[in-house]
Amino acid sequence: GKTIWTAEIPDAGKAEYASVVSTEIHGVPQYIKYFQQMVVGVSAEEGKLLWTSEWPRGRTAVIPTPIVVENEIYITSGYGAGSKLIRVSDDWSTEDVWDNTEMKNHHGGVVHKDGYLYGFSDGAGLVCQSWETGELVWNEKSQFLQKGSVHMADGMLYCLNETDGVVTLAEA
Repeated sequence: GKTIWTAEIPDAGKAEYASVVSTEIHGVPQYIKYFQQMVVGVSAEEGKLLWTSEWPRGRTAVIPTPIVVENEIYITSGYGAGSKLIRVSDDWSTEDVWDNTEMKNHHGGVVHKDGYLYGFSDGAGLVCQSWETGELVWNEKSQFLQKGSVHMADGMLYCLNETDGVVTLAEA
């Protein structure tokens, strides 16, 4: 129960519910935390702040867990905020690869498969977004595909509608 280290993080806003992600970027084990106004990476060994990326559009709460692929991190949040893809360089500088409002995932999360992101977006239903460009690939909204959580198994999307509990199976 003894504290091993404490990370010193700049004021990053309130109301963050996204889970911490344990990963390795450029050979350095680290934890990624998504706050209301910022995403940060800290050293897993000592808690040293490695990098930050601003998220000024975060509103009310950020809930979806970030997705990490190599040295890129995808974030999204609802309330009209949108999504972006961050690239972390080996000198710990960051750049936004793209930033848009094609995906506005309130909660329920987003999954990644083969360069595509799948999740429910406020107002748009189930959305497929390109990892590389952030562009909308397709969306589908119906009485069964409105808002909820998305999971993936065997190349299929399992979509749980939050309002009535209906589960829809869809091809990714």
